[in-house]
Amino acid sequence: MPSLSHSPTFLYRFKKKNRSRRNLIRLTPLIDVVFILLVFFMLASNYEDWHAIAIEAPVETEASFDSESDVILIEIGPNRLRLSAETISPEIMIARLENQLIENPDLVVLIKPVDGVLLQEAVSLMDMLSETGFLRMSLIR
Repeated sequence: MPSLSHSPTFLYRFKKKNRSRRNLIRLTPLIDVVFILLVFFMLASNYEDWHAIAIEAPVETEASFDSESDVILIEIGPNRLRLSAETISPEIMIARLENQLIENPDLVVLIKPVDGVLLQEAVSLMDMLSETGFLRMSLIR
């Protein structure tokens, strides 16, 4: 007696059922993956407000200042600021510099980053100084 599982009709039906299943695309897993990607990119995004600071290219001339009192040197290191060889907090530094700026509006601020300081820290300091009212700033080595 011939086996039913090997008959041509049974194989034809089996292949036909497999084809219809293979062509079926389920949308639920696809929507889940898209939602997970959406949540990932939303969490990985940075919504910080960026401000541009205008920096002009230096002209190759010798710097001349009227006196030493026209120049302020700020050393910026990883998580520290030094004003006049004194380690100081940013809030106290800004308060002191505001007083000096009132006395002498032509002050020039020289910012000297030490090794290991991030560029973002130097730019943040320049941003704080420009908000204070300093217009003449320069990065030095």
